[in-house]
Amino acid sequence: MRKPLYADAIAYFEKLEKKHAYQANKAKWQGRSEQEIENIQRKKEYARLAVEALRQMEG
Repeated sequence: MRKPLYADAIAYFEKLEKKHAYQANKAKWQGRSEQEIENIQRKKEYARLAVEALRQMEG
């Protein structure tokens, strides 16, 4: 029961990390403010950290 839950959570946060990476690149292309770009990149980093933590807990 726990393994599928971890797998689903990991998949979700990996997808979220990719989404934020795309959004950060798009924001750069559009010339948005550095503050906005940093906020998006911080969200991406949080998602990456969540994936790492879940993998450690799963493991």
